Amino acid sequence: MKKKFLLISHSSGSGGAETIFLEVVKLLRTEEIIISLPKKKGFLYEKLKDEKIIILKNFTIYGNLYRMIVKFFLRDIFYINDLFKYIKLIKKNRINVIYSSSVTNIQGAILSIILKKKHIWHIHEITNSNLNWFDKKFDILYKFFFNKAELIFISKEVLESWSKRLEIDKNNLRYKVIKNPVKIKWNNEIKKKTKKTNEIKIGFLGSNDTNKNLILLINSFKKLLLINSSLKLILVGKNMKDLEKEFKDIAKVKYELFDYKEAESFYKEIDIVVVPSLNESWSLVAVEAMALNIPVILTKETTLINYLKDEENVLLINPNSENELLEKLIKLIENYEYYYKKFKKNNKLFFKNNKFNINFMKKINKIFLNK
Repeated sequence: MKKKFLLISHSSGSGGAETIFLEVVKLLRTEEIIISLPKKKGFLYEKLKDEKIIILKNFTIYGNLYRMIVKFFLRDIFYINDLFKYIKLIKKNRINVIYSSSVTNIQGAILSIILKKKHIWHIHEITNSNLNWFDKKFDILYKFFFNKAELIFISKEVLESWSKRLEIDKNNLRYKVIKNPVKIKWNNEIKKKTKKTNEIKIGFLGSNDTNKNLILLINSFKKLLLINSSLKLILVGKNMKDLEKEFKDIAKVKYELFDYKEAESFYKEIDIVVVPSLNESWSLVAVEAMALNIPVILTKETTLINYLKDEENVLLINPNSENELLEKLIKLIENYEYYYKKFKKNNKLFFKNNKFNINFMKKINKIFLNK
């Protein structure tokens, strides 16, 4: 007998969690699934619009307590009606399992407890000194929710961070650690050439929010232009065009801003990928770029530092240091061919040793389908 799943995404956009949500959908296509998205637009919606989709708003917990209270009375209170719609939907369709794709989205946790359904909660986020995600006053609530769910953590470091934050003995949790797959294939089709110093395009793929720390990259790029005026910055992701004002003193030909662009198209153009985030649990963009032989400058505030070495796989930076990012950019540009070849050789071994895709499919199959 087929299982019936309700898959709830906290976003209809194009972040790492949404990319993995798409992979879960592909895995479960032999089952009966209903997909819940908050908006009828965005990368994830476009990829799934031919599936059985409902558009319902979700309760999210993010920021300090004051912000949460204001947000609730200005917006979230109107989502209570959608909560009842969820309950009616689950009962009518006899849903067996609820899946949630972000720690900030508590809709699945609430519904699973009210209706006594199995809840699979995919935790992509890590908590650190730069970003706590939500006020500590909510920790007791999350501790309760975590103890009721089957949890998927994308790395052991993400598990440890929440275990410490919520003061939970991880041995008492029902969880699996499953690293994200890399669906961009290792090949030379997208990146076939090394580039001359004055032709390099620097890129970012993600979203325009405070955590992604894009102002650091933009300011460093402005200084870099004074050294090499023929470079170009390409930023792709949600609300990216809102940054237009930051480029008012830069010629239009020196930068491009896209709210959406296919990942393959982005990587085809880019020669250096920069991930300057203040908090980055497992940067899928960095790993994808590595798989395509694109040199990466990566924040030290990521669990990937436990798997990658500075100067061997990537160049690491302190996300709070504009000068350090500038120095690493200059170093990489001036020695592009050297780092291109070195990273290509070392990262090929990194992917060979980790087998992300095989391990992901096996473990996800076990959790969702008991196969």
